[in-house]
Amino acid sequence: LIGLGARAFRSPTGFHGLTMVFWSPSEQSFTVCTDARPSTMRGFDPVSRYRQPGPWIGLAAPEAATGRSVTLTGARRDELGRIAASDATHAFVRPLAEGALAEIPSIASWRELGQRLDEAMPRSLLAEPLPNRQWALLRPAGYGPASFDRSRQLLRWPLVDATGTVVHAVLPWNADTSDAIGRIESLSPAQLDGALLVAHLRRAASSVIVEPLSLLRMNAEQAVDGLHFAPHESDRQAHRRSPMTPNPSLDQHGMRSGVVAVGLPRLLAEIRSLVRQLAERGVPHATVQATLPLVTAALGRATAAGFDAFPRSTPMSLAGLPLLLLRVHYVTLQYERVIAPVLDDDAPTDS
Repeated sequence: LIGLGARAFRSPTGFHGLTMVFWSPSEQSFTVCTDARPSTMRGFDPVSRYRQPGPWIGLAAPEAATGRSVTLTGARRDELGRIAASDATHAFVRPLAEGALAEIPSIASWRELGQRLDEAMPRSLLAEPLPNRQWALLRPAGYGPASFDRSRQLLRWPLVDATGTVVHAVLPWNADTSDAIGRIESLSPAQLDGALLVAHLRRAASSVIVEPLSLLRMNAEQAVDGLHFAPHESDRQAHRRSPMTPNPSLDQHGMRSGVVAVGLPRLLAEIRSLVRQLAERGVPHATVQATLPLVTAALGRATAAGFDAFPRSTPMSLAGLPLLLLRVHYVTLQYERVIAPVLDDDAPTDS
């Protein structure tokens, strides 16, 4: 594997962790390894985790994998191709071979980004996207100056392709991204000349959202520049954004809380959040009687507001609850696809 950097994350369902991103030359694909914990667990800091030992024997820290070649033995993958964080896996780290980064295929036309995401999306609305297909190496013809939108607490970084099409890389401000935002704001055009960008791709309605991870400079001494983690603590403090109060109404994607993909009615957002929490945390028999009223009340409010595609009745037994959650989640996704507006500000445009 080739280490391409890492980033910390926080999920809406109460988990936080660190995701390491790699390129696999043998499989010609990206792959990831995530080390996560419930946010209620004390003593685990995703940012500090970057410089702590593991997650595999032989790896001094995730930081030691960035910009290096890592050979794993005894590695385990899940059904979606993600590598497990396991002390049963051994890692052998060595410097990158000359020209290793140049062999990673890159995207130079932003019109290919939608196709890339289409390949990552499953045929079923209920299936999980293929995470390894949501990463890409971008080859911008030029970088515009980054700007920070204080009203949305969102960094916008213009990327221009050879045809003049512009797509904005975005990062919402929070405790985990403040260093990356400061780093990007400090970069000059001269520093970005010829640099490639490793990025995470996702959709908001029909728009493609680009989230920057790291810069690749083929002939530089530091070939992989992880934007989320400065090489030294002193640099990290220097790049930290000046203190500000983050907007509490924005989630980890820079969207206002209670809104999915911008513009989705709050009632639907509440239902989606409730269903996801119940599905991920589980609904054992002892909690069914407490859970059903929450679901019933949320569906009642949505139906009264005109969203009448949801089930009209709820089961009174444990056996029927999983089916209900699946049906409600499916209907919510259908509503989102139909009525969530396009993020025009973040969509590729011809300049």
